[in-house]
Amino acid sequence: KSISKARSSEINKLRSVAGNIFIFDLPGVYFSNTQYHRADIAEIQKMLGVSAANPKYKTFPPVLFLGMQEDPTLKTVFGNWELLAKVLKAALCGVTSLHQETTGGPKTNAWKWNLKHVMPGSIAWAAVIAIFLLSPDTEFQKSGTGKSSGINYKDLFFHYKKLLLTKWDSCRIQ
Repeated sequence: KSISKARSSEINKLRSVAGNIFIFDLPGVYFSNTQYHRADIAEIQKMLGVSAANPKYKTFPPVLFLGMQEDPTLKTVFGNWELLAKVLKAALCGVTSLHQETTGGPKTNAWKWNLKHVMPGSIAWAAVIAIFLLSPDTEFQKSGTGKSSGINYKDLFFHYKKLLLTKWDSCRIQ
């Protein structure tokens, strides 16, 4: 139960600054209000690569690519490094770190966990969290599958991590 509570707390912190994390500086109310219907927002649909005509969520949505330009070869997947870095910075160094240098205050997750390097698992986690924040889902289900979207976040994480691990030494990933 405490892990679930901690996960929920971290996701809520990220929701509070999600408007500043994404490229388009989307209004924070889209994320902080879990009842907001994100599925109807054109900018969000574009980031997730869905529309009314094509409601199926992609394994690699445009938001993961540099400039949101999908690449079927996946050579530029995770190219939207600024988004992933912001998600990780907010989660590891605190949400205020997105706007100012950290000076004092409570110990950060990075300090608590003695984090020294970003590894494939953390990048995969950031990608999944970015997709979750954009999705119409209001909570991160224990099953790993979004209640509203049907996105299998658990499978996405393992798929992303596997791809990152197999390509870790490639110059595009480094």
